[in-house]
Amino acid sequence: MAGVLAALAVLAGCRGGRVQEAPEKVRLAVAQLPHAALVHVAAAEGYFASEGIDVTLLRYPFGKPALDALTGGRADLATCAETPFVLAVLQGRGLAWLGTIETSTENTVLVARVDAGIARAAEIAGKR
Repeated sequence: MAGVLAALAVLAGCRGGRVQEAPEKVRLAVAQLPHAALVHVAAAEGYFASEGIDVTLLRYPFGKPALDALTGGRADLATCAETPFVLAVLQGRGLAWLGTIETSTENTVLVARVDAGIARAAEIAGKR
């Protein structure tokens, strides 16, 4: 999130709180996932507009289609995970990574049944 907000702040320029007469228009392709919630909150709360940026959110179910919107010219910026980004770079798409929205050690979790004798990760061994 910080990277996307920083990139948008750079687009708006360092104006010391002054809003431009004509807001910078930006099409931001964003995943509709918890990972990108801060982008949705920033738009809903008017944070982009208060910085003189007219953001149009292009909502996609996850990051890969958002990245495809960017590489297809339908968006100016996009949110996505590292894997689709790296694969696109390896395909020669000439992209730049601006920042990370979120980092979490509990981003992916495993849900198991306690009644099956699984209360901790170490108890998964030998289970099917």
